[in-house]
Amino acid sequence: MSTLAGQVQKAWNFGSMVLNIGGVNVTAYGEDGGVEFEQGADLWEKTVGADGQVTYSFVNDDSVEGTITVMATSPAVLTLNAIIAVQIASVSVGGPIPPTPFTMFNPSTGDTVTAPFCVLMNRPNLSAPRSVPTREFRVSLVGAIQVGGITNGIV
Repeated sequence: MSTLAGQVQKAWNFGSMVLNIGGVNVTAYGEDGGVEFEQGADLWEKTVGADGQVTYSFVNDDSVEGTITVMATSPAVLTLNAIIAVQIASVSVGGPIPPTPFTMFNPSTGDTVTAPFCVLMNRPNLSAPRSVPTREFRVSLVGAIQVGGITNGIV
């Protein structure tokens, strides 16, 4: 960051973002794609009694859901499909889902999301439009830690 006449100048460079799943860097994101995250649940649940008394209960759900959008031509499509196959194969023989680490770091903002356990939740839908199609992979991150950088304060 630099300052100009007392103002902080910020830059955004999506190309510097690093996403690593199972030790492999994901590249070739869709034109409007990238990575989006959503909390598995709200932090609190509200209950209002018949007398109007309000009680808030903390929800102990630290899971994070994510959507990764890549071009159909991305090398990540083969890699992520291979991880899906391994996860399914392990469970189909009575084993556990193998741990697949997940790390996303965006140097433009300092935002970081890490999880020791990532489950790929879907096989992406196929399409054949006139221009390069995209593939969306949904992930569920268990034990995720989100740290907001300079532009947001997620903790």
